[in-house]
Amino acid sequence: GCIGVVVDKTCDRLAEITEAIRALSLAIKHNDTLSLITYSDGPQVIMDSLTSIEAINKMKEITVIQGDSRNSNLYLGLKQAREVMMSKDNERIKKVLLISGLRKSLNHAEEDMLNDEIEKYKQLNISIDTLGIGEESNLFVLDNMASVLGGQGHLVSTNTDISRIAIDSLQYCQNSILTNVKLKIRLNNK
Repeated sequence: GCIGVVVDKTCDRLAEITEAIRALSLAIKHNDTLSLITYSDGPQVIMDSLTSIEAINKMKEITVIQGDSRNSNLYLGLKQAREVMMSKDNERIKKVLLISGLRKSLNHAEEDMLNDEIEKYKQLNISIDTLGIGEESNLFVLDNMASVLGGQGHLVSTNTDISRIAIDSLQYCQNSILTNVKLKIRLNNK
């Protein structure tokens, strides 16, 4: 399956986030792929559905994800991640790990666009785990998104190990045995 990592370039601790992605590239299974999308006011595809070996080699080229002080457009980052992962005819998308420093409240137009994108993720049965970087992160938006999409929300404070949370998120999705299961229970009345 495909694991997508979406990183907000306006957040702090980008060196640690880069190391967490490096750890993920080492931890994915041989038949999985890793995508990396960064965003600020627009998205940028850094890795497009790379195998573990390809991702490890690509991460050797990246010292640290370059920061950006412009506006952070969460909707465009998530939209690009979904499009990248779907472009490879990959029907086994497992997880998106969103690492965001979202500090602002969203206006109505931004909320509507984000809700439309969340609905698309929901229809595709894609789970999102969120990592809110910093105490000022908009945890309400990030936690609600994770909850609606079957993931977990995390606040990354000063002494939180970002790599550990990223690896835990990956291992949780690798340990899933059944997804989208429906049970039909019939009671026999005598």
